[in-house]
Amino acid sequence: MIRLREAALSQHDAGAPKAGLKTWARALRIHQWPKNLLVFIPAGLSVPVLTWADGLNTLLAFAALCAIASTTYIINDLADVASDRLHHSKRTRPFASGAIAVRHGIVAAVTLGAAATAMTLMLPAQCALTLLVYAIVSLSYSFGIKRVAILDVLCLGFLFTVRLAVGAALLENNAPYWLYAFSMFFFTSLAFVKRYTELAQSAGKQFGILPGRGYRPEDLPLVLGAGLGSALCSIVVFLIYLGDQHFDRDLFSTPGWLGLSVAILAYWLLRTWLLALRGQMHDDPVVFALKDRTSYLLGMVVGLSLLLAW
Repeated sequence: MIRLREAALSQHDAGAPKAGLKTWARALRIHQWPKNLLVFIPAGLSVPVLTWADGLNTLLAFAALCAIASTTYIINDLADVASDRLHHSKRTRPFASGAIAVRHGIVAAVTLGAAATAMTLMLPAQCALTLLVYAIVSLSYSFGIKRVAILDVLCLGFLFTVRLAVGAALLENNAPYWLYAFSMFFFTSLAFVKRYTELAQSAGKQFGILPGRGYRPEDLPLVLGAGLGSALCSIVVFLIYLGDQHFDRDLFSTPGWLGLSVAILAYWLLRTWLLALRGQMHDDPVVFALKDRTSYLLGMVVGLSLLLAW
């Protein structure tokens, strides 16, 4: 609250011009909403036994996740105005740059939070509880965890995995354990990519540290090793799943085709790290994937392997 009060009194907030739709879209991080599509994966893996009610509830859960995510993004940006203004790219964010007044951001956060609460209350109790966990952990990340090295990355991986749990909570048969384990390793690796890219870019700066984060330039080897290790662990989890035949015969008639997905995921992860090492990676690897033609092509192949497996 102290940081929000200081931000509201900042000179950047004085005389801020009226923000347009594009500026608000950046503040709400609408480009990050595709991450919430993870909520559809449990339903997608259960298409043969999916009901209309399951589908509609999943859509509502997706909308609630987007509202919660945008609320926490605004709160995060409001609390981080000072450190964002020292960051090479985050200084252009709407609140840090003064494009949107902090007081307007507070009103938007309250409004979105109320909408998210209303949608959450319309969902089954287990799903609503999972959404509450997501909101609490996300806010905890914004107000403290993100400043603790390593723990911040694990928290990001957990938040991605909770998105899967939100979708699974709507189904009669919850998602299998292997899916959660795979997700945790996979997205933790991507979170390490994000930190590696940011740290590598800041290494040549005057102070060589990430503003508002707990990393130093000498941490680069650890971040690289842990990130690659997490990537390989995610592939191993998938291989063990296939090798032990822990799949539902009611869903997959020819699960051997899922092996193609393993190869594609391994290539995509290693390629992502290769680009990060070359300095060609976006600050956010998920955003990079959404703009990368190769990622779309590989995603289509993965989708085809799922269709063949059914």
